[in-house]
Amino acid sequence: DLDWQVEFMAQPDNTDTTGSGCMVNFQYLSPLTWRRTMPRTRQANNKTQPHNGSVRHFLESVDHAGRAADAVLLLELMAAATGEKARLWGASIIGFGKYRYVYESGREGDSMLIGFAPRKANMVIYIMPGFDNYQTFLNALGKHTTGASCLYLGRLSGVDLEVLKRIINASVRDMREKYS
Repeated sequence: DLDWQVEFMAQPDNTDTTGSGCMVNFQYLSPLTWRRTMPRTRQANNKTQPHNGSVRHFLESVDHAGRAADAVLLLELMAAATGEKARLWGASIIGFGKYRYVYESGREGDSMLIGFAPRKANMVIYIMPGFDNYQTFLNALGKHTTGASCLYLGRLSGVDLEVLKRIINASVRDMREKYS
């Protein structure tokens, strides 16, 4: 087997025959070596960005009265845990604090330390470090499901609020330790 290096070079005069606006250059490399190089391009921005929208107006727009009341309680718990003011992130997430991340790939950006979104089906709490260190808490929490960093709850009346408070506080502490 022959291995090849593929290099893409932008051609401003559009003389390439591929129709892609790029000229392709193939170069032989040693066996078992495969490398694809491309010019460094600007990184895409995160879709979810903080903005100065009114958190109060957003909460007033939540249709489900129980979900709105739960959102106010989460607002208080997260503000106490972070010492930060709430900000809207994107169209429907209320976030607290901010941290800068850098992936091994070089992609970097900003995200909230912790946040939540009152969705129609459930309340989503964004526990940014994930749940590996919180299994004991989750076992005592009550009815919930999880995703990578999402804690899905029905009504807060269905969970142990002291345990939820511990999860929130531990998440904020762990994020600050990792990213400060």
